[in-house]
Amino acid sequence: MKDGYWAGGVKMFKPNGNGRYVYDNGDIYEGMMKEGRRQTESKGSFRTAKFIASDGAVYRGQFSTHRFHGDGRMKLADGTNISGKFVQDRIQVDLHKFADGGTWSGYFFKFHMDGPGTLLFGNGDRYVGAMHLG
Repeated sequence: MKDGYWAGGVKMFKPNGNGRYVYDNGDIYEGMMKEGRRQTESKGSFRTAKFIASDGAVYRGQFSTHRFHGDGRMKLADGTNISGKFVQDRIQVDLHKFADGGTWSGYFFKFHMDGPGTLLFGNGDRYVGAMHLG
């Protein structure tokens, strides 16, 4: 786990239960922890939690084993929104529109374009291929 501080329950010296973790890099997690990991599943039901990145991007949704996993929505730092089903920090989007008019059809990993897809720039230029944390 990254350095920071936890305000919430503790079990066996690890964050456990509901609370708030503020990481040294400025990221914030508000929700359930299980044995020191972000986890929103409890007894077969899912709750939602919130992760705020230091750049202002926000994820609200489900977590599993410290990752975005399940139904969720992201608001990127530029104000654009993405929602759907996340699998291990990754989501596939059919069409994501950016504030400058550009679009991305492909995958996001956490808050970044990542994997195969098509990027159409606001000026009409097109890129087809893979992005790595773009």
